[in-house]
Amino acid sequence: MLEVIVCYLAGTAAGGLLFRQWIEERAITRTLDMLINEDYVRSWIDSDGIVQLYKWNENREMDEETWRRLENLVREAHNDPAMNQILEDIMEEENETDDTP
Repeated sequence: MLEVIVCYLAGTAAGGLLFRQWIEERAITRTLDMLINEDYVRSWIDSDGIVQLYKWNENREMDEETWRRLENLVREAHNDPAMNQILEDIMEEENETDDTP
C-alpha cells in the first residue's frame, strides 16, 4: 500500500513538473509570436539560420536593410584607393591654416 502511495505521489509530481514546463514553453512561444505579429518585436534569420529578434523602435530613422547596405558601402569605400586619397586630402586640409574669408 505504501508503494502505491509513493508511486502515485512521484507520478503526480513528475507529471506536474512536465506539464508546468510545457505550459511555460508554450506561453513564451505564443507571446513571442504575438509580439512579432503585432510588430512590437522584429525578427530576421541570420546567415547561420538562427532567428534573431530585436525590439521595434518607432522613432528609428533607418530600417535594418538600410543599415546593412550602409555597412557594405563603408567597407567598400574603405578598400577603395580613390576614397582613401579623398580622406587624406581632407585630413591635410584640416592641418593647414584656416583660409576661410
